[in-house]
Amino acid sequence: MVKILFHHIPKTGGTTINKYFASLFPKEELWTSGFIKGERQFLRETLGKSNLTYDDHRWELYFKQFSFIGDHFNMIERAPADVFKFTILREPVSRTISQYKDWQRLNSSDIENDPPIVKEAKILSKNLSIKDFLNVNNPYMQRNFHNLQCKSLIPPCLIREAKTNLLSEEELLSYATAAMEKLDFVGLTEKLFDSLNIVLSMIGFEKVESIGHHNSTRNKTEIPEEDLEVIIGVNKADTALYNKFREKFENECSFP
Repeated sequence: MVKILFHHIPKTGGTTINKYFASLFPKEELWTSGFIKGERQFLRETLGKSNLTYDDHRWELYFKQFSFIGDHFNMIERAPADVFKFTILREPVSRTISQYKDWQRLNSSDIENDPPIVKEAKILSKNLSIKDFLNVNNPYMQRNFHNLQCKSLIPPCLIREAKTNLLSEEELLSYATAAMEKLDFVGLTEKLFDSLNIVLSMIGFEKVESIGHHNSTRNKTEIPEEDLEVIIGVNKADTALYNKFREKFENECSFP
């Protein structure tokens, strides 16, 4: 049976991907970004731990236990060679706006248990324009909105440096590109249906006729030019990464 690792970058269509693969495997073979009720309790029981964290590095057990792993945490370097590894990238301006609108929809009960710095960032998203919000000196906001796609691909040993903005844009892009080169496939949110079918074809599964979209945020609002400049300015590394792999996708993938 094929083993699959999906590196789920937030707001790129990953919930749709996770939900589709959840329909293909039994619950006990799934490890995803927390959308299946009770699955983390199941994992804790499976691993015999009362409080599961990623820091225990029991990677061999993860990949032995689960047929499909879809998570935000970067497990790319830890995955055995026979695991099929893929991710989805999204055009950075669209991804940033989607994340911003997603935070704006949160209510007080959604954030009441968050740490102060996290709660502050999410409240600010409701009270500030996206331009002003992206200029706030809040590390949690910067982690999630400044080159998030590159940061999500940083090796686990450098996560602290990435979170605290100690890595330059050039370093972020270099590390992210190196991680992407280890993947078997890189798809695009803008071509999510085609990307999923390419993955299914590569692993020997039947293609789908259609897919639903879950946890999606539509970007219908026209963005002022000054806001657009700020979004682009804090996502230069992400833009370079996206453009590189979009070109690769367009050159190597053909559709009927």
